[in-house]
Amino acid sequence: MGITLFTEKFKLELSKQKVTIQESNSRMNDKVSTKFTFPFTTPMDENFIHSIGDYISLENVGIENVINCYAEVEGKISEAKLNLLDILDTELSGQVDFGFEDVPSFDKKLSEFNYGKFQVPDIYTYAKEICGLRYPDTNFNFPRMYTTKYSPDQEIWDAFDGYYNDLKPDGSEMRRNYIDSDLNIFNVNIIHPCPHLLYLLSQGFADKGYKLEGEILTDPMLQDAWVFSGTQYFNTLSQARYGFIFSSMEFNRLDLENGPDDYAFYEKEIIIKKTGKYTLRGIVEFWKASKMWADYVLVIDNQSVIWRKYDDSRGSILEKIPLDITINITKPDTKLTFRIYTQYHEDSWTHQISDLTLASDSLEDVEGVKEESNVVRNPNEIDLSRAVPDMTFGDLVNTIRSWFNYDIEISGKTVTMNRLDKDPENVKDWSMYQSVKPRRKLQQKRSFLLKFQDLDNDEKMNSMFYDSKGPLLNGKENSDTTTIEINGYPMPVSRAKENGYLTAAVKKDSTNTLALVFYNGLVAGQNNASYKSSCSFPELFGTNWLRWLRQRINGSAYEASFNVDIETFSQFGIKDYVYWHNNIHQFDTWTKDMISETEYKISINTETII
Repeated sequence: MGITLFTEKFKLELSKQKVTIQESNSRMNDKVSTKFTFPFTTPMDENFIHSIGDYISLENVGIENVINCYAEVEGKISEAKLNLLDILDTELSGQVDFGFEDVPSFDKKLSEFNYGKFQVPDIYTYAKEICGLRYPDTNFNFPRMYTTKYSPDQEIWDAFDGYYNDLKPDGSEMRRNYIDSDLNIFNVNIIHPCPHLLYLLSQGFADKGYKLEGEILTDPMLQDAWVFSGTQYFNTLSQARYGFIFSSMEFNRLDLENGPDDYAFYEKEIIIKKTGKYTLRGIVEFWKASKMWADYVLVIDNQSVIWRKYDDSRGSILEKIPLDITINITKPDTKLTFRIYTQYHEDSWTHQISDLTLASDSLEDVEGVKEESNVVRNPNEIDLSRAVPDMTFGDLVNTIRSWFNYDIEISGKTVTMNRLDKDPENVKDWSMYQSVKPRRKLQQKRSFLLKFQDLDNDEKMNSMFYDSKGPLLNGKENSDTTTIEINGYPMPVSRAKENGYLTAAVKKDSTNTLALVFYNGLVAGQNNASYKSSCSFPELFGTNWLRWLRQRINGSAYEASFNVDIETFSQFGIKDYVYWHNNIHQFDTWTKDMISETEYKISINTETII
């Protein structure tokens, strides 16, 4: 009944080593924990060096300190990690973490799961159609959400009203980003899919062949809960832009003749890196003095003239000439040059003589183009791996548990998530250990604080403090308080702009927070989100937490240490309820110290259920 670590390459027997195993009950904290051993030592013989590696040689660098393997403990095989801590001569000190099946794929990023990726003909009309569906008819949706992340003071966002998934007022389709005839860019909308919370949970468990069941699938709080990731889902495309802007005082050369026949020469060159169709548009101010000549010319690679204005007549000319010229660039790194030769007047002539912009008709990634000329591209594609928070699946499960007070049980290939506000079931008899006299500690001084993480701009969600005196909204913790912090928040609903929409607002600019937006389909043709007070305090406390925490406040804590037969004790699990000393107990933690191949010395911490 010892511990054996193994892979295809090695087998490490720890049955004769002094190994201590600790487990904690996930019901009693806000984490789904793995089991682990306290550090142990083992000799590194020739077999160890051959199969695992030479950790004795001081010249051997770059060796692994974490080895993925399997652990056989009490006859059960589990995924494990062997953590190599330190080495003294031929003795290695290590620690084993195992029991990762408690949360299948718990350390896998949400973005690494396969949600399926597919193309759509037109995202602006497709998203509108999806808005009319509910889960499970669709696994993702497009609720309207307001954000202050993108400032209208930036040129790229000066047309943005602040809404993700902004439907047209007539509800026909999503508003489209566009470039007008004057080459002005209007980024008015960001299309951002929000996957359904239950879909993410189900897919995470299914990744390792598990099926999610339990009350969580029918919880009315979660039926219309969608996840906003905070990540950038859109792409940006650059419109290559170049300017021919001349001030009269920014000449390249003066040809002075000490009289009225003074000339100024202006020249500007740009290198067009990519081929394609470009539009040159703007104003040229053509100036020719009386009895003098002026020459304005645009030329490609010093060969092909694409526009020219020359005049040597006797009269003076001052006119604004609008240009709108299409230029086909057929080879990379084409040079376009604008030269101006006209009269120079030092005393009176200070103005702009050319204000032209050359812009590409195509949109693409162009090196060196400023962000202000970017166009927000909402791709005709659904890829939910880019629309999930930057967190692991284990983080997601733990956040749901600490938010809505759910437990997780795994039996075979079934994962059951039920709320922790039920009477104990399947209580096991512990009368065999009745002779053990535990230490009992009353829990009356115990307290709990349930709180959300702080939002941006020092905003806070309501928290709930609870002790033997009862619940207190936004109460303060003390030295005996157990704090359960929720890494998420329900998006509040407000009218963020005058004459704007009453819909959800992003309150935390974060990519690793679980932000839930509640949406139940189109209402009056619009995709505005709703708010659920049942998902925040104080209402959430009364429905999901009060009964469970009352049990923990009113019960007693027990501590005991005694020896047990390994084979007998292996029939009990850390999450079992046991009847002991005329009370129903649930385990908090236990430590098992292997003192022989058949015997543990255990140290247990339990709480009674009142």
